[in-house]
Amino acid sequence: MPFYGKENAIVVDGAELSRVRCAVRMKMSDLAVKLGCGKSSVSKWEMGRLVPSEERIRKMVEIFGTNSFVRVNPGYGKKRRYGR
Repeated sequence: MPFYGKENAIVVDGAELSRVRCAVRMKMSDLAVKLGCGKSSVSKWEMGRLVPSEERIRKMVEIFGTNSFVRVNPGYGKKRRYGR
């Protein structure tokens, strides 16, 4: 679940996460073990279908030594009004 500021959320760029993981020659299953989650969760993060918890994002930043895959998504938690 993404964590929210007033109007912003921290999200993961799945393609960049995949690139960083592959650059250090780490399998999805290896990352999953280090984070204490399933390989399917890592796959969903990389495909953009799920957002990791704040704790897991922080652990990934420590593991990879970069935060290039972390994005601030302005207005993520805002309610939107649509015209009729």
